[in-house]
Amino acid sequence: MKSLRTKFLVLVLTPVLVIFIVVGTFVIKKFYDSQVQNTIENTETLTANFAGEIERELNNAHKLVDNIAKMVESQLRQRAVERSNMVTVLRSILENNEAFHGLWLGFEPNAFDGEDLIYRNTVGHDYTGRFIPHFYWEDGHVKQTYLMDYDDEELGAYYQLALRSGKAQILEPFSYKVGGKDVTMTTIAIPIKLDNRVVGVAGVDLSTEYLGEITSRLKVFESGFGRLMTEKGFIVYHPQSERIGAIGEEFQTTEGAKILLRVQERQISDWNYAPALKTMSFKTYYPIKIGDINNPWILGAVVQQNEMYAQIKVV
Repeated sequence: MKSLRTKFLVLVLTPVLVIFIVVGTFVIKKFYDSQVQNTIENTETLTANFAGEIERELNNAHKLVDNIAKMVESQLRQRAVERSNMVTVLRSILENNEAFHGLWLGFEPNAFDGEDLIYRNTVGHDYTGRFIPHFYWEDGHVKQTYLMDYDDEELGAYYQLALRSGKAQILEPFSYKVGGKDVTMTTIAIPIKLDNRVVGVAGVDLSTEYLGEITSRLKVFESGFGRLMTEKGFIVYHPQSERIGAIGEEFQTTEGAKILLRVQERQISDWNYAPALKTMSFKTYYPIKIGDINNPWILGAVVQQNEMYAQIKVV
């Protein structure tokens, strides 16, 4: 009798136990997956917020130089340009914008006032007499010089790209000698047009050191960090300074190059190996869009995989 009862209980309870285990496993997995997703979303949101801060800085620079370009265009149409007045205006604008490293205008030969010959080799001009004033910060003061290498396709890309394309540009970081010192910077350049023809360029310079200071404040969990990158994947800021100026390792493959294309439109995330942390990591990339410029920069965050999972355990 006991044997029959035992068999009966086994027959009844075994399926119940199996169902309990299956349902329990499913519930636990659903809970775990939801916590993983929450941790991912929190990291993505934090990165997006910091990207917004950098985006505001770059868009402030874009708006400033765009307004200068429009002001100059208006004066050109009215034939109301005067070099000394423009120099005074540019100096004043930069003095009130300490976040920017430099501010400049560059014009094609005789395109500003037709008086290049008069200004050859005078103060603030080179041997051509072209109107090419460049203001920059040095030791807490705004100083004036003139643009250099503007006719060189490579060294003068800061001027040539906007001039030739007729479109606003943000440059890949480059080294430029200012006040006798080499400064690594990027430039936002806006074409100046008259009668639908580009006659000059207005530009604002931002040091990569300044942009790096903002990016360095992005901290994720214990060792997670932020990276600022250009559209082409070159690193503008990384906590390991030796990596600055190089292209991110993950972008050096065909698959990695696709990340750069996808992030042009929206934030994307992935799990892969991070050489800087020497472990599998979570990486998220957020596009930084600047005015009407078509090549957004990228803010990325890198977090060790075990730190991401540690947050789940806490929950």
